[in-house]
Amino acid sequence: MSACRPCRRSRASMPLALLLVCTLGLVPETRADELQAWYQSTVFKRLNERWSVGNYLDLRATDGVGPLALGMVSPRVRYDFSPNWAGEVHATWLRARSASSSTKTSFERLELELNPRYGMGEGFTFSARNRLELRWADSLPGTNERLRIRPQLEWATPWAGPVAAVFANNEIFYDFDQGLVTENRLIPFGLAFRPAPSTDLRLYHLWRHTRAATRWYDFHAIGFAANFNF
Repeated sequence: MSACRPCRRSRASMPLALLLVCTLGLVPETRADELQAWYQSTVFKRLNERWSVGNYLDLRATDGVGPLALGMVSPRVRYDFSPNWAGEVHATWLRARSASSSTKTSFERLELELNPRYGMGEGFTFSARNRLELRWADSLPGTNERLRIRPQLEWATPWAGPVAAVFANNEIFYDFDQGLVTENRLIPFGLAFRPAPSTDLRLYHLWRHTRAATRWYDFHAIGFAANFNF
C-alpha cells in the first residue's frame, strides 16, 4: 500500500529541515549593528533559445524607510548552455555606505557568472550562483578581484496556497587582494510566490556578517525581490 500523502510530505521536507537547522546553528547570538530593508528587482527578456538580456536594481534602506545604504543598477546578458547551466555577464554601478562609517563609495564592477541548477526529486531544486567580480572603486587602487559562491536549496510547496516554494541559501565572499573571506550572507528562510508564469516574488530574512577596517559588523535585513522573465 502506498504511503499516505502527509507521510510522503514529511519525508520530502526532511532535507530542507536539516538545512534550516544547520544554517540556523551557524548564526551566533549577535546584536545587529543595523537593521535594513532590501528592495530588489530583476527583469530578463528572452531573445531566443539561448540568449536573454536584462537589468537588476537594488536599494537598501536603513530601518526599512530610512537613508539609503546602497543603490545599484546592473544591466546583464545571460546565455543558457543547457537546461542545467547558464552563464551571465554584468556591468554594475553602485554607491554604497561603508559598514564602518557613514562614508559612501562609488563602485564599478564587471561580473562573470557560471551557475548550475538541478532538480533533486521530491520537489527539491539545488542551484548556485558562482560569481567572479572585477571591481574599481574611488578608495581602491587598481582592480580588486572578489569571488562569491552562493549555494541554494529550494523546495516546491504546491499544497501551501499562495506560497509556491520555500528556500535557504548561504553566500561566501573571498577577496583575492586581502587573501581573506570578508563577508558571509545567510538566508536561513525565504518564501517564493509565483502569481503568474513570468513572475517570481520573494520575501526573506538575511543576516550579513561583513568585515570592515579591523572588525566584523552584523546587519539583519528583510528582503523583497521581484523577478520577471519575459
